[in-house]
Amino acid sequence: MPKFKQQIDEKTAALTLGLVASILTIISEIAFAIGGQNLSNWIINVHGFSAQVTVNAFDPLTAVINIVYHFIVGSIIGWIFAVVWNQIAKRK
Repeated sequence: MPKFKQQIDEKTAALTLGLVASILTIISEIAFAIGGQNLSNWIINVHGFSAQVTVNAFDPLTAVINIVYHFIVGSIIGWIFAVVWNQIAKRK
């Protein structure tokens, strides 16, 4: 069983995962702004699903809210991961 020797800074982990989640959301927002319904249909077909999905027109305010939301959720998950990691590292 490997020994955990390093502690993870909770703030750094939170910021890192929050930024990664935001960047992935920005890429997704851009892709759907450009591809729209065609991209949605393609993604559904590639995964072997058959579903009727309608993509609404791109709304910048909704995109910003979505990016901020994913930053917050990613930050919370990153912080929780670091806290759990550090607790496990203390026990070893």
